[in-house]
Amino acid sequence: MKPTRCAAFFLATTLLAPLLARAAEPPSAATLTPAQVQAARELFAAASKDEDAQRWSDALEKLHRVAEVKLTASVRYHTAFCEEKLGQSATALVHYTEARDAAVREHNKAVQELVKPTFLNELRARVPTLTLEVPSDAKGAEVTLDGNPQPPALWSTAVPLDPGTHRIEAHAPDREPFVRELTLHDREVTVLDVSLPPSVQPLPAPLPSPPALPAAKPAPTRDTPAPPLARTAHPSASGGASRPIGAAVATTIGAVVLVGGGLGAFVIAGNKQSSGASACLTRTTGCDDLKTPVHTWDRVALGAWIGAAALTTTAIVLWAMPSSPRDVRVTAAGSQLRLEGTF
Repeated sequence: MKPTRCAAFFLATTLLAPLLARAAEPPSAATLTPAQVQAARELFAAASKDEDAQRWSDALEKLHRVAEVKLTASVRYHTAFCEEKLGQSATALVHYTEARDAAVREHNKAVQELVKPTFLNELRARVPTLTLEVPSDAKGAEVTLDGNPQPPALWSTAVPLDPGTHRIEAHAPDREPFVRELTLHDREVTVLDVSLPPSVQPLPAPLPSPPALPAAKPAPTRDTPAPPLARTAHPSASGGASRPIGAAVATTIGAVVLVGGGLGAFVIAGNKQSSGASACLTRTTGCDDLKTPVHTWDRVALGAWIGAAALTTTAIVLWAMPSSPRDVRVTAAGSQLRLEGTF
């Protein structure tokens, strides 16, 4: 505050005491007792001391209590002054304007001198404004600003606000909600688009699937015992013939098993060879006895692969057979496999 404003400010403070004694607004003030008037005067004096010490929040709290007893132009001015110091420029502008109008009614020259049009215009230029642009097709939209409803008449209109953070929320039927927080600073002019896109409608639930028909029962057949590792193909009831699937599957599985066994034996032979080589390094005599396990497992691997080749050939022949009546059997005796059948 400039020195001239400080002098006028304290001049207004000295003029408050006689004003508190008069019957003015609010109307209930006419019924105040002398003790109540004195208490209000002392509370205002305490608020003045808080202002001198720049304890703006404490002074403002006391001024609000004074206003409940007697609301004069001076009380309004002091309230607006503390609000301005606290950064509440938009609120202070409203109360400065009310203080000017009250000062004119009360013929309070001191407050009129403090709240001149030039002063109000300078303060008004510092107040930030916010314009909310709400979609015109959002029927039934509701907008709140800091939790307070914002009437549609003020949409698309610059609204003065105190500097600081403000929260804007908007809702409309069948629309996605809108929530935004923004911080306003002195002299800022902000235009905010309140987007309310249509909400995504859920897809309709799928129709229930029809009940599954009972599976047809297969025609009864007479079981025929199958020989080991093979199955004899029999003509079908319509006069045709089926493939020897059992024999083909069995020979294929046997080939796979022998290939795997050969690989296992080969790996064991390699391990024996590596361990034998390591053991041979520490001996002073011959190492021929260490070669025997290696040769044995090599022969096992070779025999398994030869058997796998034979079974693979048999499986290929069985899978390539045309669908015609035939009798195929694969039998095992010791280390020998025998393929018998009619082609």
